[in-house]
Amino acid sequence: MTEIEGELEKKRRELVLRSDFNLCDVFKMFGGLSRGKRGVDVDDLYGTITSNLNMTITKDEVFIMFYKLSKNGDSLINYNEFSDCFTPRSKEYAVILNSRGGFYGKESDFTKFFEGPTRELLKIFIKGFIDCEVSIELVR
Repeated sequence: MTEIEGELEKKRRELVLRSDFNLCDVFKMFGGLSRGKRGVDVDDLYGTITSNLNMTITKDEVFIMFYKLSKNGDSLINYNEFSDCFTPRSKEYAVILNSRGGFYGKESDFTKFFEGPTRELLKIFIKGFIDCEVSIELVR
């Protein structure tokens, strides 16, 4: 388990080192600001992962991910909860990530968010996050 979490932390740092990766755009891409909402719901999470990122994921895996991220139980993952998932534990990397603003502005086509290598790394991170959380649930 510790090895998986170490790999996740490594992927977080790799994402931070991608110049086009930032928390504002990833939150926006997942639907955090759509339809006047102030967060990401389960359907947004599932839709972005399956449609926008073209990943295969089960509803159970989405629910596990959602309930791990939504700490206050309000049926939405707010910006702070969402950013906790992507922010590295290392202070130096966290400072780099938190100093970046949005890059894609008013772009409404979320499939254009992030360059190819960044999108692939994002997919790898999400898959690793899900695998880690599923493993933890199986232990419980």
